[in-house]
Amino acid sequence: FECPTCHRSFISEAIRDRHAMRNHGNPEDFKFLCKQCPCKYLKLKDLRKHMYKVHPKGKRKKKDQSDSE
Repeated sequence: FECPTCHRSFISEAIRDRHAMRNHGNPEDFKFLCKQCPCKYLKLKDLRKHMYKVHPKGKRKKKDQSDSE
């Protein structure tokens, strides 16, 4: 399954469509912004998954403490 914009190939149509939306979609559609890094997401569930994996609560608390000191 080939991306019509950049011609990259994917093993499934769903993965190709996700790639097209993330890489070639409208930037205004990415409404869910991470407050700790530049990542942005189309869906709230994807932002939550990112927060859980990339910014676990232990690290968030430490960052919040260092910001207030």
